[in-house]
Amino acid sequence: MSLLVNATYISECVIPLERREPEIAVLLARARTANSINQVNGALLFTGTHFVQTLEGAPNRIDGLLATIVADPRHRRVQIVDRRTVAMPRFNGWSMAYSGSSLFVATIVSQATAAIARGGPRDIGRLMRLLEEIGRDNQIRP
Repeated sequence: MSLLVNATYISECVIPLERREPEIAVLLARARTANSINQVNGALLFTGTHFVQTLEGAPNRIDGLLATIVADPRHRRVQIVDRRTVAMPRFNGWSMAYSGSSLFVATIVSQATAAIARGGPRDIGRLMRLLEEIGRDNQIRP
């Protein structure tokens, strides 16, 4: 099996409030289709103010997606908080699991962004566990 890359980022949403729900629905539909075609797996969290996304796939596909994501005008301050090579997929079969705004998710993301802003360690273990749990709970498949 080829090695995969897993990359996770956090960003701030700049979509106007009244357009967030429909824009995120379109984003998810397009991502699920493209990710299925390109053999990319992942999960997206949205807190109402921040996105957290993890993507997993072939290195060239993930690098291309990250370049597109960084340039996307729907968010700003994109910070790649983790990038690693993995031998076994963690998000196998999830074209794009999703969780919308919740106080619990917002709290975990807020703690992670505060630690990054302070220059603290980028321990995203809690975020990764949350992403994995959301994927299992949603049972979203391509």
